[in-house]
Amino acid sequence: MLCNSSDPILTFKNVSFAYDREATLFDVSFTMHRGDYLVVTGENGSGKSTIAKLAIGLLAPDTGSIMFDTKRIGYVAQHAAHIDQLFPATVRDIVSMGVRPFDKLRAGQEEELIANALEHVSLENHATDHIAELSGGERQRVMIARALASNPEILILDEPTVGVAHAVRDDFYALLHELNTKHCVTILLVTHDNSRAHQDATHVVCVENGGVHYHEDPHESHHHAH
Repeated sequence: MLCNSSDPILTFKNVSFAYDREATLFDVSFTMHRGDYLVVTGENGSGKSTIAKLAIGLLAPDTGSIMFDTKRIGYVAQHAAHIDQLFPATVRDIVSMGVRPFDKLRAGQEEELIANALEHVSLENHATDHIAELSGGERQRVMIARALASNPEILILDEPTVGVAHAVRDDFYALLHELNTKHCVTILLVTHDNSRAHQDATHVVCVENGGVHYHEDPHESHHHAH
């Protein structure tokens, strides 16, 4: 399936942002197109997570503009999988929270969205499991399924592998690659996990000293990072 297109889905244009007057990002510009898999990387404190928060509207730019050509945006926050072990919820309960409440759904469509989301992350046989029974990697998949339940065109993930065991990270990245290539979900992944994350990326943004370096070739960015 050919997922890439020349249609822009997200555009940052001359975006600047400061926390408490301390500049974090300055004059940042880049464009994502439908089908892209964009990795945003940089040192801790560089401002890479700020890009994700600006993209979904948790923060507003001080100057510049951010334009989306879709309202169907899925988001997986940093530490999203760190759920209280006593939280009384099943996998299905968590995933159902991702269904957009203001969508006019036909009868049975909510169940269909939940079932599809669970199938995409290979957790269809765990719908009735209590969230506390799952491994860290499985809980991370539940959080992705919750985001997918809104049927997003773009999925934004902020440091999703923080706290996830190295042993399951390859499976996690394989899942993102499949969502991008088989299900045509545009992906913006914020991560410090340079080497593995770059393998499947179509483009890379390196955040450094408040600015960004945009790389069409992910391998070029990997050399830049070193």
